[in-house]
Amino acid sequence: MNIEPIPNSLLGDDIILQKPEENGRTDYPVSNVRVEKSYSIESFQSGAKRNRSELTVWFDCENSFSPIDIAVGMSIKYGGEIFDIVKIDVLRGKSPHHLKISAVGTGNKV
Repeated sequence: MNIEPIPNSLLGDDIILQKPEENGRTDYPVSNVRVEKSYSIESFQSGAKRNRSELTVWFDCENSFSPIDIAVGMSIKYGGEIFDIVKIDVLRGKSPHHLKISAVGTGNKV
């Protein structure tokens, strides 16, 4: 099965990938991705609110760039917020071609 790359015109976003290390987290710039953000605020009877924002990041194995492999357990800085990566779907043709990265908001600001 032949899968075409995601067009560069759709890959205009950049994110910061945070990899857990022994002494905290190290930031790595990831460029030329597509980010789709959804917002959801849960409100409880007590008046407390919880941010349930989510990101879907589309990484093209040909046109996007990351200096390290992306894995579940890492975090993403985007739009002044931090999101935890919870799932990565690998979309394949003859080889891995796209990554669909799902991340949920932590409620922490950058």
